[in-house]
This record gives sequence, structure tokens and C-alpha cells, in this order.
Amino acid sequence: MATQESARVRTANEFLHVFTTLDTTPLQTILAPNYHHTFGPNSLTGFGPYDKPGFIKHVSGLFQFLTTFPVIPVETIDSESSNAVWVWTKTDAQFKEEVRNGEKVEDWVYKGENMFMFWFDGEGRISRCVELVDSKKTVDELLPLMGRARANLLRGEGGE
Repeated sequence: MATQESARVRTANEFLHVFTTLDTTPLQTILAPNYHHTFGPNSLTGFGPYDKPGFIKHVSGLFQFLTTFPVIPVETIDSESSNAVWVWTKTDAQFKEEVRNGEKVEDWVYKGENMFMFWFDGEGRISRCVELVDSKKTVDELLPLMGRARANLLRGEGGE
């Protein structure tokens, strides 16, 4: 028996799809004015917390390094009573050719997992998100790749 997807789940999926396109335009309407984004676990430092403009700027910043960063839902829990959606996801960062600096694509692979917990306001917009990341893979794999990408980009712009 097929069930109707709720407006909450559709909005959560629209949020996740932003990472595929890296076009932040949909965030303007699906995030509440008082939006708050927190990364976890707390042992992972240097990310947020963000308000709505800060989070949009954070996502926009990914575009300088990535062509796409698909966030694919694995399992979704929709709670009408809590006005919340939780989504377990898999991710696949695709780095731009210019930041790879001639290195093979295989040397720039990052596949991760995240858990997004969304809470909604009375108008159906996301008011809060707690994003739990795989801190070990983020620290051991993603952050070094982003550092290399930033260094290669600076090198290509004549910086050191």
C-alpha cells in the first residue's frame, strides 16, 4: 500500500537536493527566517552553528570546490506529532577539475553518511536542522580534500 509523501518530507528532500545542484535559491523559501543549523557531534569543530544567511553562505561556498555533492536519502522518518523529519543519507562529493590540479578523480573520492534532523514551523518551513556527520571520515578524508582543493585553487590564482 503506497502512502502519500507529506509536505514535510517533500521540503526535506528539496533541502537535500540543493547539495546536488549547489543552487541555494530554494533555501530562501524553504528555510524559516529564524532558521538555525547545527552540526554534530560537538567534537567536530569549525562548522557553524549557522543562521539562515550563514548557512546559505556556507552551502554557496561549496561551489568553489565541488561540481556536485549529492545527498541521497537512505531512510526517512516523518513525525507528524513532532512536526519533524529525520533523514539518514549517503553523500558523494564531486570535486571540480581545476581544484584537482591534474590529479586523478580516484584520488579525490569522498563518500560519507549524514543524519539530518529537521523541525518545521507552522508554515511548513524548516526552522531548525541538526546535521550529524561521520566525524571520523570528515576529519580523516573530507577536510584534507577540501584543504588540498583550497591550496590548489590559491596556487592557480597565483597565490601561495
